[in-house]
Amino acid sequence: MTNQGGESMKKILIVLLLSLTCASTQALATIFTVDHIKYSVISTTDNTVQVEGIDDNTITDLTIPGTVEYNGTNYQVTTIKGYSFNNNNVLKNVVVSEGITTIGYSAFGICSNLESISLPKTLSKFDTSTLCVFRECYNLKSIKVAEGNTALKVDECGVLYDYDMKNLIYCPPAIEKSKVKANYVVPSTVENICNYAFNKCPFTHVVLPSNLKKIGELAFLRSSDALHAELTIPANVTNIGSGVFNRSTIKSIFFLWDGTSSLPKNYTNFSGLTIYVKKSVYDNHIADLKNWSSSATFAYKIPINKAKTYSTLCRDFDVDLSNSETSTGIKAFYAASVSNGKVTLKEINYVPSRTGTNHDEYTGVIIKVASTNKDYYYQIGEKDYTSASQAPSLSGNLLVGAPAETFIDGPADDHMYGLYNGEFRRYSDQGFLAYNKAYLRLPESTAGAKRLSLSIEETPTGINEVSESKESDASYYTLSGTRLSGKPTHPGIYIHGGKKVVWTK
Repeated sequence: MTNQGGESMKKILIVLLLSLTCASTQALATIFTVDHIKYSVISTTDNTVQVEGIDDNTITDLTIPGTVEYNGTNYQVTTIKGYSFNNNNVLKNVVVSEGITTIGYSAFGICSNLESISLPKTLSKFDTSTLCVFRECYNLKSIKVAEGNTALKVDECGVLYDYDMKNLIYCPPAIEKSKVKANYVVPSTVENICNYAFNKCPFTHVVLPSNLKKIGELAFLRSSDALHAELTIPANVTNIGSGVFNRSTIKSIFFLWDGTSSLPKNYTNFSGLTIYVKKSVYDNHIADLKNWSSSATFAYKIPINKAKTYSTLCRDFDVDLSNSETSTGIKAFYAASVSNGKVTLKEINYVPSRTGTNHDEYTGVIIKVASTNKDYYYQIGEKDYTSASQAPSLSGNLLVGAPAETFIDGPADDHMYGLYNGEFRRYSDQGFLAYNKAYLRLPESTAGAKRLSLSIEETPTGINEVSESKESDASYYTLSGTRLSGKPTHPGIYIHGGKKVVWTK
C-alpha cells in the first residue's frame, strides 16, 4: 500500500511539473514585440492581443495599430492595458486605431509631454474606475474622438465625456483657451466628476451643475490657477473623493447642503479654506460640520466687494438679503424695464440664482451699498435653486447673469451694456466680463443709446394706516408704487407722505 501511494504521488508531481512547464512556455510565447510595441495574447481562439507597452523610449509620435502580424498569425488588437505607457515622458502624439475597444486605467498616466491623442469610434470601454487614463498629463492639449463613437464624446471646449454626458471624464490641462473657454460651466446633465478630471485645470473658474452627485478623487489636483478663489458644491453631492483639492490654492467653498440629508462622504482635507453654508445649517449643524471637516473654517456671512456704490452680481447659488444681520446697508435690484434712456430698477431681497428647466440660466442683479468704507455681507438662500418654491420669479429681468467669465463682442452686438460709474454703457470693444457679474441685454427695439442712467423705482412698504389727504410737498404714488408727476386727477386710494390716503377731489 505504501509503495502504491508513493508511485501515485510521483505521478501527480510529474503531471504538475509538466503543467507548470507548459504554462510557463505558453506565457513566454504569448508576449512579442512588433515595431517597438509590446503585445500579449488575450485569446488564441480569437487571435486577440493587448498592448503592454513600448520598448523604445525615444519615439514621440506613435500609432497603435488595430491589427498586428506575428509568426504568420494576424492578431486583432483590442486593448491597451492599464499602465501601458504610464510615466512615458517622451510620447507627444498618439493615434489609437480602429478596432481597439478598451483602454485601461492610467494607460497614459503621467505622460508629461503628451500633447494630443486620437481615439477610434470602436473604443467602448474607457476605464475610469480608479486612476484616470490621462492622469497628470499636464501638457495634453487635445483629445479627439472619431465620429460615430457611441461611448465617448468631446464638447466644443475639448473636455472628454461619456456619450450621455453624465460623467465628465477629463479636461486636458493644456487645452487651448479662447473666447469661450476662459471659464467653464459644466453641463446640467453631469452627475459625476471623475477622478483627476480637472487636474491642473486650465479654466479660471468652474461652475458645477445642480444634478452633480459625486466629485472624484484628486479631481482638482494642482488646480491653482482655476480654483485660486472659489467653488460651489451643489446640494445633491453625496460623495467627495480623497485629495480633491490637493496642491490647489482654493480659498472659499460655497457648500449648498441643506441639513436634511446625510453629509456627503468626505475623504478629503479642506485645510486652510473657508466653507460658507446656509445660516440654518450653521445654526443647527455646526457640530456635524466640524466633525465632517475639522480643518476648515465655517461661516454663513459672505463678504461682498464694496469698492463701488453700484456693482453687478451673479451667483451660482441663491442670495438672501432678507436678514437684517447681513443685509443692513446693502440692496439688490433687477432691471425691470428701459425707457427714454433710463433703466428702471426694482428692489428685491431674495435673488434666485439658477432658473430654467435644467437650472442652467442665471439671474443678474445690481447691488448698491450705502458706503464703500464699510463691510457688507449676504447669505446663501435657504430655498436654493433646486427648490420648487424658489421665489421670486423675476420675469422680464433685463440683467443676464454671467457665472463664468463671458466674452463680450462689443462691435458685433450693440444690445449689451455694462455697468460703469453708476450707469450702463454700451460695449464698444471686445473683452471679458468677469465671472459672478452681469450685463444688461436690451430688446432690439429699445437698443441704440450709448449710455443709460439708473432709475430706482421707490415702492413704499409696511404702510397700514389710511387717512384723509392733506396738502403737502410730498409726492403721490399709486398702490402699485408708480410715482405721479403731481396730485392725483382721479378719486381713489394713493400713497402720500408714507401713508395710504383717500383722494376725493
